[in-house]
Amino acid sequence: MASFTGEANASSYSNVTLYVGGTISSCTRSGNTITLTYNIYGYNPTSGYYSENSICLWYNGKKHTAFQGSSGTHTTKGTKYYGGEETQSFTIGNNDTSFQITIGVNQNYYNPSSQAGSVKLTVTDLPVPTAPSGVWASHSNVTRTSALLSGGYSSIGDYAEYAGYAWDWGTSTSYGQGGNELSGLTPNTTYYYKYTVQNTAGYSASATGSFKTLGNAPSITGVVHSQTRTECTFSYIVTYDTNDSKSSEKIDYGTTTSYGSSTTSNSISGLSANTVYYYKITATSTQGRTSTYTNSFRTTGNAPSITAKSTTQTRTGCTFSISASYDTNASFSSREIQYGTSTNYGSSTTGTSISNLTPNTTYYYRVRVTDNFSRTSSWSTGSFKTSGNAPTINSVSVSKSRTSITVSPSVSYDTNASFSSQTIEYGTSTSYGSSTTGNTISNLSPNTNYYFRVKVTDNQSRTSSWYTGNDTTTGNNPTISSGTVTNIKSKSATISITSSFDTNARISSMTIKLYLNNTLTNTLTSTTNSKATGDILKPGKNYTAKITVTDNWSRTSSEYTLTFKTKGGFKFNGKMSDSARLNGKEVIGMKFNGIEII
Repeated sequence: MASFTGEANASSYSNVTLYVGGTISSCTRSGNTITLTYNIYGYNPTSGYYSENSICLWYNGKKHTAFQGSSGTHTTKGTKYYGGEETQSFTIGNNDTSFQITIGVNQNYYNPSSQAGSVKLTVTDLPVPTAPSGVWASHSNVTRTSALLSGGYSSIGDYAEYAGYAWDWGTSTSYGQGGNELSGLTPNTTYYYKYTVQNTAGYSASATGSFKTLGNAPSITGVVHSQTRTECTFSYIVTYDTNDSKSSEKIDYGTTTSYGSSTTSNSISGLSANTVYYYKITATSTQGRTSTYTNSFRTTGNAPSITAKSTTQTRTGCTFSISASYDTNASFSSREIQYGTSTNYGSSTTGTSISNLTPNTTYYYRVRVTDNFSRTSSWSTGSFKTSGNAPTINSVSVSKSRTSITVSPSVSYDTNASFSSQTIEYGTSTSYGSSTTGNTISNLSPNTNYYFRVKVTDNQSRTSSWYTGNDTTTGNNPTISSGTVTNIKSKSATISITSSFDTNARISSMTIKLYLNNTLTNTLTSTTNSKATGDILKPGKNYTAKITVTDNWSRTSSEYTLTFKTKGGFKFNGKMSDSARLNGKEVIGMKFNGIEII
């Protein structure tokens, strides 16, 4: 810790001698700036003769403290009067470890206005600053024409602060340029740089480095090769970057990418005909950068020729089988087949199959092949005919009578195909047994179920599958020839009819509709020709019965009408005690005074 050195005699006046001193509570240093927090005191070592003697402390012409004894008494001998803690900053030299401050004093009345004398106090044991350390510099993002410099430090130095930095760079250690973001550089060139950092104590430290800008590899352009059956000649252009030039150029070549042969000439010879050769041009610069260009060529040869061909066709397609001979080292690469319904063709494919053709149609084609060296044969021509589907019976419409059935098939024919003939087999079971080539089957029995199957043949001699079905001949509706109503009572009756049915037909049901005053009151059914109504009728009423009969083929007769009247309906105006018989007849069902007796 810094401290003041001793006490100092400031001055004397009359019989009063003043001394000053002080204490330092903190001391900091930043470069050449010292900041002190201190407390300065003054005292009189002897007794004074005046009661109002004062002590005043001054620094740099400014009054800092003023002290006096108690009014009417001498200043207390030997007592130190402190002026209070203050903070001041001072500028000193780089390596100074001590410095002096000047304190002015006076003695007078309570508030002296000037200093009468001065004393120097020395501040010792000050900390000493040091230079920055751990300074480093590096480069990154180096391209052909630019680079980025970076620098730093691990310590700015003791008792000092950062004051600034500087970059210097150039093509020599004389530098000449500043900044850390370098642009506009020259390719393939070495650059030197220096990073300097400075602190507030005036100390500095540096770090240096160097780098070389990048450059492009040689550029190989305009490559052309020209070959015959046994030779090939090359031409090309090689461009080198700034500050770079040719070191060597060569051509490697062979029948694989392993090459195997090399030349520094632009021509090669002794090659095999119809052979693919791979080559690589290599250019190397004086900066050690290399570029390559690779490609291939083939020596010349003869075109292929077609030796045989055949076709396998379906309804809408055809597959080709083609044989061809190829020159030495040549092989199949592609084919072209042109085809159409005339020798104008119009369609083409590169495969061995074609589709979407029209059935039952003659097509013409021509074919040629190309080898792996892009040589193409002459055309070879031929023709074929597509096949077709057999007819398809989609549905059959049937019309019938009592003794015949007419079968009319709906048939789909393939393209370019049409009807030629048909066969219908029929019988009362699926064994059939009879046949016809017409549409109508005759001499059948009424009300009889017949089975049939039909097939058709087209003009391409293709026959459809059998189409099966069955239907029943028609018959006459049943008839009612007569009818009777028996067992007529006041509330019931029995209705009977005589009916007749066609061959293979019988009664299925009889329907009776009963009407009273033209209003339908009841509907009755029976499976026989007779039906008892049950007690559903009203006495003394006139009923109309409309009767139909239905056979087992759901055929219904015309209506047959019967009328009848139920028993009862007499009116008697006598009393309830009157005889229950009238003219020898029971009066049940008659009314007495409006009350009907049942």
